[in-house]
Amino acid sequence: RLLVPVAVVALAARFFADAEPGPVELRLTSLPGELAPATSFVTSPAVVECLEVAAAASAAGGAAQLRPRISWLRALRVFAAAKLFGLEAVADVARWRLSRMLSTKSLRAVTAAALAWQDSWLLRLCYSSLLELLGRRRPLA
Repeated sequence: RLLVPVAVVALAARFFADAEPGPVELRLTSLPGELAPATSFVTSPAVVECLEVAAAASAAGGAAQLRPRISWLRALRVFAAAKLFGLEAVADVARWRLSRMLSTKSLRAVTAAALAWQDSWLLRLCYSSLLELLGRRRPLA
């Protein structure tokens, strides 16, 4: 059984009620509560997965866990959905997974999400990774 705060239920209801078929997106320049078309960080499947992770953790009385095989983009979307609904346990798990999957391919999007959600831990990780990448020297040809 999942105990969800009333505010989260209201947000989830608004999210799904206003959503048309397909992704519902969150603008990076918006506040976390504002939904608008622009960048596909918060999608309906990510919201469902986020709520499922929270429900499974609540039912088991344990820590939240993402599926073992999940792409960095899916983890990023679950992170954004968790931040949107204030589910910090799910956000923590997604943040940890993102930290293990951070690469040159994912760095830009993860940094943008960290900025959008004002997540200082993830942002520090992104900036240190960026500094590391900038400090690398190209191999001589």
